[in-house]
Amino acid sequence: MKKLISLVIVLSIVFTSVLSVYADNEAGSFIDVKGHWAINDINSLENMNVISGFPDGSFKPNYEVQVDQYITMVAIASGYE
Repeated sequence: MKKLISLVIVLSIVFTSVLSVYADNEAGSFIDVKGHWAINDINSLENMNVISGFPDGSFKPNYEVQVDQYITMVAIASGYE
């Protein structure tokens, strides 16, 4: 279990490092992220098809990410389906 937690932490660090390389300053397609401090990361994740937001076109950047959502994002970013 400790190895799994360590792996998730390491993947998180690598994942956020990779995101900074793909940073994008444009508004993106979400209606509620303009001016948000994480707009570059949100847009990068959207461009990589890791996140898709809500049906109404919003992303709700201040909502907490659930564990299952986080695992799904890491899996998609790592190439798993």
